[in-house]
Amino acid sequence: MQKEGDEIFAEKIKNMFKCDKQIKTLFYNGYNRREILQELVDSEYIIASRFHAMVLGIIANKPVFPLVYSDKTIHVLDDINYCGKYVDIRDGKLLTYEMSRWNLDHNVVMEVEQIQKKAEEHFKNLDRILE
Repeated sequence: MQKEGDEIFAEKIKNMFKCDKQIKTLFYNGYNRREILQELVDSEYIIASRFHAMVLGIIANKPVFPLVYSDKTIHVLDDINYCGKYVDIRDGKLLTYEMSRWNLDHNVVMEVEQIQKKAEEHFKNLDRILE
């Protein structure tokens, strides 16, 4: 989303990885959903500056490094017991190359099936309350 400064931030991150050759920055424009989904599936690693990129990367069983800008994202990471590293870009900490690669180097991939089962339990509880 260009208006929120994502392109500028993505370029800064990409420049940190200048020694890595196969880096792409992807932006959803409202029409390129299939291209984005295919790139996420084909990726070795995802540095996600958007909430949905993080979620889709986790679902695709890829190591994901979230760049967090909202409490919503932190709550989701906590809810799924995310064991990887992430940076809250609101607190002004410096993002380093080493930090941004940590989840890739340690192959941090979430057990999606476990998360799905946990989510189903929430709906069962909701159904009981609504009955």
